[in-house]
Amino acid sequence: LAKEGIKPDLIAVAGDTENDSALFDIADVTFAPESAMDSIKARANYIIPRPEDGGVAKAFEILMEKY
Repeated sequence: LAKEGIKPDLIAVAGDTENDSALFDIADVTFAPESAMDSIKARANYIIPRPEDGGVAKAFEILMEKY
């Protein structure tokens, strides 16, 4: 983002496995589905339902309410 001159006000990410860990390092708000690895859930600010159970919608709902 910095390379493109973009300065976001808030970075929110969702992840479920260790390959998402680097995203969690730079994010302001982190989400993990209930089905995520325990190590990722431990780092998440919010645990959300699985995507097929409305997790993405829940993440957006939280963002709209709290940020």
